Amino acid sequence: MKMSTMTAAYLRPRDSKPENLKELKAYIKSSELSPTWFRETDDHRSMRPEDRPALGRAVEFCKNKNVALSAVCLTQFATTKHEALAFLKSAGVEFNVIESPSINRNNVALALDIALDDVKEVASRSKASLEKIQAQFANGKAHVSKAGNMVSKLGSPDPSLA
Repeated sequence: MKMSTMTAAYLRPRDSKPENLKELKAYIKSSELSPTWFRETDDHRSMRPEDRPALGRAVEFCKNKNVALSAVCLTQFATTKHEALAFLKSAGVEFNVIESPSINRNNVALALDIALDDVKEVASRSKASLEKIQAQFANGKAHVSKAGNMVSKLGSPDPSLA
């Protein structure tokens, strides 16, 4: 890919805190990039990455102009890092993530594998904790939560709230 002084700067309202905008602007200025801005509306912020119109336009712009897609953090693209990496891999465009500068188009598959391992690790720890709590219930004991509350069953205390 030829080097370009252009970039597509993407912001998602959910994560568009003022400091994120400042950080993205500072990065673009320090890199002497000329940005085309793509900002998602509040109506589209909770959609899947593939369904967000501004992100779709940003990816198309990057493909047509052969430029990189820039954002402050991976969660600008999706709710989880794993989902964001999967989206970036499938988009097939160059990208710059300010908070994760070592991740790029060439190693996104490796980063995706590592993120998937993290997801699996969290799931296995959660499952083990639930099994431990259920074993305490089976033995007639109550569980003491990290907040210090006595828990005698899992789930919502009022079934109508579940």
